Amino acid sequence: MNVILEVFTLDTPCVSGHGVPCAEKGQKTFCLNGGICYSIGPKQLCRCIDNYTGERCEEILLASVETGPQSNFLINFLILGSFLGLIFLGLVVFCCRRKLKNRSEDGP
Repeated sequence: MNVILEVFTLDTPCVSGHGVPCAEKGQKTFCLNGGICYSIGPKQLCRCIDNYTGERCEEILLASVETGPQSNFLINFLILGSFLGLIFLGLVVFCCRRKLKNRSEDGP
């Protein structure tokens, strides 16, 4: 399963230094999960720590599980092996039945 996440982070808290760290008590707790709050005018923005996103850092980013080429190779190898095994088994059954038919036609 492939999961693609687009995350936009700010290296600096605000453009041109216009934002200041939140000072009021209610503002300091605005950001969740260790996010850092900045005030730009009347609005608060959060700078989230790694693995968190969202307006208030409320969403956790889960690591994606990606099947690599080795895993795909193994799956393809097993499918091909099973297919070849069925063909071989079919040939064995065909040869055995043919041999039995020839024996019964030759008689005792």
